[in-house]
Amino acid sequence: MSDTALDHYLVSETARGARVLSQSDSWAVIARGRPVNHVLQLLLTIFTCGWWGVAWLLMVAFAGERRVTVTSTPHGVVEQKQPLEFQRIAAMVGAGIWGLFLMIFLFSMASACSHIGDTHSTPTTSTTYSPY
Repeated sequence: MSDTALDHYLVSETARGARVLSQSDSWAVIARGRPVNHVLQLLLTIFTCGWWGVAWLLMVAFAGERRVTVTSTPHGVVEQKQPLEFQRIAAMVGAGIWGLFLMIFLFSMASACSHIGDTHSTPTTSTTYSPY
């Protein structure tokens, strides 16, 4: 009766918005969420000179499509097996590094712009030397 438990589980998950990607009698692969539109994110990153890259990496890390393998035991117990999501971990680390780089760049540009127009000449006092 494990296939009926799996079928009931899949019906309830699809009612919540999940999609069944592949299925057999004892297992199924389902996807939750929507995939990230990487072409659009790339264009936004190019047009914003890299600033949108942080948001793009965070979308990959926290949003997007998540795939789960669901198995059914002979006793009718449905179990989920979440894969190791190296892609999401790498995206979080990349977002942190990219954000840090952009902040350093922003502060260095702000520091450089604040010194524009500064004159670093020391005030001179006029003293006259008279040998007489």
